[in-house]
Amino acid sequence: MKEQIEMGFPDFIAGLEFAKNVRSGSGNVGKQYKGTPGNNQAQNKQVRDIVTKYKLNKEQQRKLHDEISGQNYDFHTIEDIAKEIKAGRF
Repeated sequence: MKEQIEMGFPDFIAGLEFAKNVRSGSGNVGKQYKGTPGNNQAQNKQVRDIVTKYKLNKEQQRKLHDEISGQNYDFHTIEDIAKEIKAGRF
């Protein structure tokens, strides 16, 4: 109960959920702790934002897709790969 008061009840509950998921191996239930978001629509939006930001053409988009698919990369890693592709170094 003391942890609830110090952390704030929502933080306490979120911490319990995260710990339960880590122990059970069931992932991160919609919250991004590492890697890509659990929601495919959120993943797609992140990549679309990167593609738009770096103005990748269709060939570059395909390269990016092939490189990141199934890798569970986080946003910043995907962005770094997109920069390298745009610069022709990938």
